[in-house]
Amino acid sequence: MAPPSISAIVPARPLSMKKFRIGDSDAGITATVKAMQDVTFGREGVGSPTVRAAALDAVRGLQRGMDEITAVFQWVKTNIEFRGEYAETIQTPVATLTLGAGDCDDHSTLIAAMLESIGFETRFQTIATGRDGEFSHVYAEVRLPRSDEWFAVDTTVRSSYPGWQPRANRRKIRAVNPPALRGGGIAHDLFWLALGIVASNYLLKGKR
Repeated sequence: MAPPSISAIVPARPLSMKKFRIGDSDAGITATVKAMQDVTFGREGVGSPTVRAAALDAVRGLQRGMDEITAVFQWVKTNIEFRGEYAETIQTPVATLTLGAGDCDDHSTLIAAMLESIGFETRFQTIATGRDGEFSHVYAEVRLPRSDEWFAVDTTVRSSYPGWQPRANRRKIRAVNPPALRGGGIAHDLFWLALGIVASNYLLKGKR
């Protein structure tokens, strides 16, 4: 049975956007990943009934474990297009569900939030794919139940599958989602005011 379409999960709703600033170079990457962690565990991420509803629809009737991971992976690939953006925009998982599209950080936060909402532990990996050594891609990883094994869930590539990961050069950095954020999250509206002062990013979220 095919999973429900995204229009059956996410009601039409207005969106709002606010601008925030981050540092450049590696400091900017660190700040961006922290922002991704925040929206993943915030009220428009794991804390959203809309995100949990999408995850539950994706895994309905399946056995706990790898079958659930694969189903959520396929749901995101089927329903969320990979698209570029003007400047760097971090969408909350709810905004990504509403739009049905996003770039690599938006795919990553959405699949992480969906998997976290049904009990899996996730983290983000940033990698440098070009010869210049600059970080250029991010994807989520999920920990297998009752295991220390992590594997990639990168839904941005048409031919990808659970466990597939893009080739990277020698510069890699992992950012484990802080356990303190699990089970509640923080009000991400407060966090955006604390980010650095150089490059501009945007947060796109559901309008309240």
